[in-house]
Amino acid sequence: MASKSEARLLVARELHQSMLRLLRAFAAEKGGAHLANDTTYRGIRLGGWARRRRTEYRAGRLADWLVEALEAVPGWSWSPVAARSGLKLAALREFVARHGWDGLAVDRRAKVVWRGFDLVGFVAACRNGRRRGSLSEWLARELDAIPGWVWAPRTGMSERRLALLKRYIARRRWSSKVLEDGSRIVVEGVDLRRWLYTCRLQHRKGILTPWLARELEELPGWSWAPRPSLVGAPPLLLRQRVAVLREHVGRVGWAGLEGEAAWGIRRRGIDLARWVTECRQRHQDKALPEWLEGELEKIDGWSWRATKAPHADEIGLVRWLVRAFGDEGDRVVHDLVAMAKFVDLARAARRAGTLEPVVARRLARVPGWSWTKSR
Repeated sequence: MASKSEARLLVARELHQSMLRLLRAFAAEKGGAHLANDTTYRGIRLGGWARRRRTEYRAGRLADWLVEALEAVPGWSWSPVAARSGLKLAALREFVARHGWDGLAVDRRAKVVWRGFDLVGFVAACRNGRRRGSLSEWLARELDAIPGWVWAPRTGMSERRLALLKRYIARRRWSSKVLEDGSRIVVEGVDLRRWLYTCRLQHRKGILTPWLARELEELPGWSWAPRPSLVGAPPLLLRQRVAVLREHVGRVGWAGLEGEAAWGIRRRGIDLARWVTECRQRHQDKALPEWLEGELEKIDGWSWRATKAPHADEIGLVRWLVRAFGDEGDRVVHDLVAMAKFVDLARAARRAGTLEPVVARRLARVPGWSWTKSR
């Protein structure tokens, strides 16, 4: 009479025999290499059973007869990931040879199934693995050998921005200022100027996608360095610019030099808004001299991140007055500036407790008066 352990072994053997028959049927129908860890076949979790047998095999606990039986199944592999990658690679080669890369929707989320494999998902997984450093070297070499393969393909976002830029240029019938680094271009809510700056930065670092670099270079008048760098001047000239900026900020503050409302404010021949913007960009790229960073940080109110332009509405009114009334507008602006300084001084004196009570009472009766700045 068989012992309990022998009985258990017999039951386990019969179970394995049953699963082997199911595995052979799956291999005959779909191919053994298509077996994944989560595969369910005829209502049975066949993939989980195969995964446990592989684990036992690596631990040296799998019975010899079961090892031989599994290796006899067509398409079986003890390293299924590599085997499936090989099959997907072969399917990708065949698909590209027949239909080219245009037939593979690598820039959309739609699936392209070929030989039972989702090639879009496979391609995306390989590129993601390469970026993370987890892609096997042999697979990277095989992908590089496929004609037309690129690790950074066209993206729908880049293509859209390029199309918007071309339409913008076509409408303007071309102007040499369109592609200048400092020219603000907003089309359909897309800040193309910022995008072009990013493209130039990536080109300097050697990481810009080749197809996009070629497209940009074909634009009439394109330059990778459209204007000479204001930061690349000799140290003596840079110190002069710091002094001009410090003087300007000390007189009128950061108005017109910050955020979306920044425009060209020239002092002693220097476009201060552009220079401030370039200093911040070079700081982000870690390309700004340390001594210059220190000098800029000494300026009252300096920040490496651009903030929203203060008093944007008031500044817009000033610009309109000057354009509309010329010299008379200048006098109005002078009066407005004097009034603003008085308001600031009155508020500061009240905070310090030095404002005469009679003056404070009269100011408080002025319609719309507030002791704090409105935001």
